[in-house]
Amino acid sequence: MTYDFPAKGQRGPVKLIFYSGDKHLPPDDITRGPVGSTGCLVVGTEGTLSAGLWNTDCNVRLKGASGFQDANQPEVARIARTQPRIDTEVLKWDPKLAAKGERPRWSRVNNSHMFEWVLACAGDAKSYSPFEIGARITEVGMLGVLAFRMQKPIIWDAENRQAVGLPEADTIIDPKPSTDRFLPC
Repeated sequence: MTYDFPAKGQRGPVKLIFYSGDKHLPPDDITRGPVGSTGCLVVGTEGTLSAGLWNTDCNVRLKGASGFQDANQPEVARIARTQPRIDTEVLKWDPKLAAKGERPRWSRVNNSHMFEWVLACAGDAKSYSPFEIGARITEVGMLGVLAFRMQKPIIWDAENRQAVGLPEADTIIDPKPSTDRFLPC
């Protein structure tokens, strides 16, 4: 599944390719080495990022390198961080506090996307995938499902929630409840 996003503001156009299934992995010339069978692979002009399912693993292959390295390698650590990161030192699990009934914080055991989200819901941490971003990501994914179901390319009008020039998709996008499914008691 290929998504093409036009340039916006200072950002150039973005092409996103979604691979799914064991028989539909990214080609070797893109990965140039083994990557997990689940997760995310971001290919940029300066390197490639491989993140496992729920972003639990992070490996980077910088431009010109032969293989992936852990994100804590010195070459990777020198790259300027433009987005906030989870502060695992601040969010450490403290069994003594937990024993007193205080909320657990963070640990390698609980170092997960779901645990971080629960902490954000409890007001203990900032979510690193807030609804403003997560909702858009979900919308992109569902457009892929719509394209598969329709077996046609989709041009999406996000403001009006419509597939441009494809009125037959409306019943899938916004299905109306059917009253004939319910039998009288």
